[in-house]
Amino acid sequence: MFEKIKELAQKRGISLQTLAKDLGFSENYFYSLSTGAKMQADRLAAVADYFSVSTDYLLGRVETPNDILPIEDVLAIEDALRTSRILTYNGVVLTDEEKAETDKAIRDVLFKMAMEERRRNQ
Repeated sequence: MFEKIKELAQKRGISLQTLAKDLGFSENYFYSLSTGAKMQADRLAAVADYFSVSTDYLLGRVETPNDILPIEDVLAIEDALRTSRILTYNGVVLTDEEKAETDKAIRDVLFKMAMEERRRNQ
């Protein structure tokens, strides 16, 4: 699991410390996994949501990151979110919770668009 998380973080261009901070974990949390520590289910779900992959992918049960899109499409969506974030509304800075809700809504729309494109191209 540690290697998959490390790979996803590298593909996104972030460090494991940044990932831990973004998720509200301790700075060295992910490195503890490399030494055999177990990940709690809620944290596993948070990491999966962060990278838009399934928990089964993180656990090594399946080879594809999710049941819907190939990793390249997932990473393209995540890159679009990272580079075009909505940070304010009417000059007011969004809270972290509002940013997370906004990201989820945008991610859902982009996934829907990617799925429709994939169906058209099949």
